[in-house]
Amino acid sequence: MKARILLVEAVVGLRNLIRQRFEKNEFEVDVLSNGKQAYEVIRKDLRYYNILLIDAVLPGMDGFELAEKIAEMGGGPPFVLITAANKDDRIRGLKIGAADCLSMPLDVDELALRIRNIIRRITACIINGGSIIERGDVQLNKDLQVLHVGTAGVGLQLSTNESALLNFFFNNENRLVSRKEILTYFNSNDIYLGERSLDVFIFRLRKLLEASRFLSIETVYGAGLILSVRDAVI
Repeated sequence: MKARILLVEAVVGLRNLIRQRFEKNEFEVDVLSNGKQAYEVIRKDLRYYNILLIDAVLPGMDGFELAEKIAEMGGGPPFVLITAANKDDRIRGLKIGAADCLSMPLDVDELALRIRNIIRRITACIINGGSIIERGDVQLNKDLQVLHVGTAGVGLQLSTNESALLNFFFNNENRLVSRKEILTYFNSNDIYLGERSLDVFIFRLRKLLEASRFLSIETVYGAGLILSVRDAVI
């Protein structure tokens, strides 16, 4: 089965070149030129595409904002950003959670190889099981960023930051942690996480864990948060 790629690129010549080269490499490619339109397409079916290729400069919604929205939604596919030829843009893209960042001028052959390698790594993690944490009826595959809760057979795709936050809670289970401690941990590991984003990710993880009989994220008002693990085999 061909890997499905969504290419979001406003420059017609570059868009056509990438599409033609990728199709020769046996990728199935859909193209869009507007960031806002791409966001609407992606959020309708987060699991349709295997990978997203996003230019940072787009009409409607720039590529960085689009990438941030995808990361905040959780459940989206990995994405690669095409940025300007400067370090700050590449670092910004990686902090958002990009699987890779490439700068202009773009080598399309190199791009195709990088995309193929990302897909290959994901496939290898599926075959080998990846790095898995289990607590009670909850299982997190850290490599794939996939969460299984309760008896549901279908895994839930997490964003990079959601997966990192849940992993942090697992490492501090049944221990009160302050919001400051969480933010300090993320910032010290070069992962961007602001106060508002933290609220969003905690809310999403709480919703995902509602199906668990053993795990929940509890708030101790004025003090912090606890990942409560109850009567589970650890």
